[in-house]
Amino acid sequence: MNRNVQPLWRGAYRTEQRSGSVAAILSFLFPGLGHAYLRHRRTALIFAAPVAALFGALLLLLVTEGLARLGAKFFNPTITLLAALTSALVALWWAAALVNAWRAGRQGSARAVFVPVALVMVLGVASVLPNVPLSAAWFYSLSVAERGFGTGCDPTLSCETPAPSPVDSGIAHIPTPSPPPSGGPTSTPDETLEPTEPPATIEPGPTPSFDITTIDPQEDGWHNVLLLGLDTRCAGGLVTGANTDSMIVVSANATSGDVYMFSFPRDLTHFPLYVGGTYGGDNNYPKLNTFAGYTKQRPDLFPEPGQPALAYEIGYLLGIPIDYYASINICGFPQLIDEVGGVTVCNAHTIDDGSYHWTDGRLGFHLDPGSYHMDGQTALAYARSRHGSSDFARARRQQQLLSAIRTAILAPQNLARLPEIVTTVGGIVHTNFPPDRIEELLALANQVQDDPTGQYVFQPPIWAERPPAGETNRSVQILKLDVIAGLSIQIFGDASLYEVGGPVPSISPTAVPTPSPEPSDGPSPC
Repeated sequence: MNRNVQPLWRGAYRTEQRSGSVAAILSFLFPGLGHAYLRHRRTALIFAAPVAALFGALLLLLVTEGLARLGAKFFNPTITLLAALTSALVALWWAAALVNAWRAGRQGSARAVFVPVALVMVLGVASVLPNVPLSAAWFYSLSVAERGFGTGCDPTLSCETPAPSPVDSGIAHIPTPSPPPSGGPTSTPDETLEPTEPPATIEPGPTPSFDITTIDPQEDGWHNVLLLGLDTRCAGGLVTGANTDSMIVVSANATSGDVYMFSFPRDLTHFPLYVGGTYGGDNNYPKLNTFAGYTKQRPDLFPEPGQPALAYEIGYLLGIPIDYYASINICGFPQLIDEVGGVTVCNAHTIDDGSYHWTDGRLGFHLDPGSYHMDGQTALAYARSRHGSSDFARARRQQQLLSAIRTAILAPQNLARLPEIVTTVGGIVHTNFPPDRIEELLALANQVQDDPTGQYVFQPPIWAERPPAGETNRSVQILKLDVIAGLSIQIFGDASLYEVGGPVPSISPTAVPTPSPEPSDGPSPC
């Protein structure tokens, strides 16, 4: 029989003139190349076509969807498992092409068998290493990590919060002063309840004209995510009623791609409740950052206490229902930053907080204007320091860090480490995102550009006002809900609950003022 017409399953078209080892090496580079070298064009096409078609489909998706959006699809556990199976089959097909090309060529001495054996071993090892992007093990590790997404515990109620293991991030941090003398404070006052924190009460107030708990947030054309930063302790152990010291709503228009950020100050008080009534009353000034923990004490009013109740309340005040919420505690924030290789931010204003307490006992945080690549602990100081500026400046920096984290996670150099990053996120984040819809979260993150369409911090005097002098010695603010209603209608239009359901308070919205520029240290340093 003519060797050039032997069936493929017999293992080879033997070509005495060309080396099987060279053919194996070429097929190791891409299936079918070795057979093309042996001039077996039909066999080359058989081995190359499936892999080329798969790569072509991925390239087409990359061009039409973009890298971030295509990558987001692999955060669906079902898709990821299918990708793991496909990757394993491709590896087997690749190995078969390699061995078949070697057998079809001139094999020479018996030692030539070590060439295909070594190459097949390389393929096998690559497919089982979880840090090799797009390998079967990489996809499988990612799918397993996704199943653990979210801690399953709401720290605003109570849960065990393990302390993250200290690691050397390898990222240069900004020098800070030496630790305070022995006996000095070792934890920031920001991490504890104020000693004079009054018990919360609910006073009579407006009755809502709609029930926000029954509104489907998926149908308004907006993706609204509430991001919470919690003041949990970093020493581990039981955490009860952790305060929500950072509250940011990220709203992305699903059609236009416009993105807005809204920061709610932790010191807001006397606001109307989505269940009716007002949070606080005469001589009683409970703050918004304690609301989630308080809801546990009133199951008669808040059947979904904790972060779900806070999401309803924030959506009620902003006039747009919240699709999802996600919270991260201050212990895990540095770990996440270090996991993505640090973040780069432009600090526009001098920060000089002599009372900032680091977790290792160092005292004081100073940062001049300029661009910095921050490790986790430095980014935490940047996000939490307020005594050298204000709560409102801190809220702006938190919005800035949110964009910086998004940029770092989507950086190409983090592709190989996605399973580890997702595992870290899953251990420190509590969210109501369904695991099979995580791609929506990443799609939203991809929409949050470094320069969002609009960023708002609801601070006095534009968006809130302070109680009259002498009424309280507490640092609290009261939202100007007529101005908030005007902003909500201006941005969300017919989707605003102020527009379709009537004003949250019994007032008419006013025109939205133009925010005054924040005091500047001069031209942007970055």
